[in-house]
Amino acid sequence: MMNGRGTGNTGGDDSDRKHLTGREVERLIEATKGSRNEARDRCLLLLMFRHGLRVSEACRMKLDQVDTKAASCTSPD
Repeated sequence: MMNGRGTGNTGGDDSDRKHLTGREVERLIEATKGSRNEARDRCLLLLMFRHGLRVSEACRMKLDQVDTKAASCTSPD
């Protein structure tokens, strides 16, 4: 690819990119290792990445919006 997307290359002009690459998400998850709330932080990052949540949407989530038995969650309005 001409702009370096999808190659792991940080070169090129990615100024119009509005998402994280898989490698960037991996690095964020790695950064949680050994933190005080590692499990919570890893879950939030995965939830945000896999479901396209914005930071503001993830911050507004409440525990009653998560149904662990049905493995689902509802997004805050």
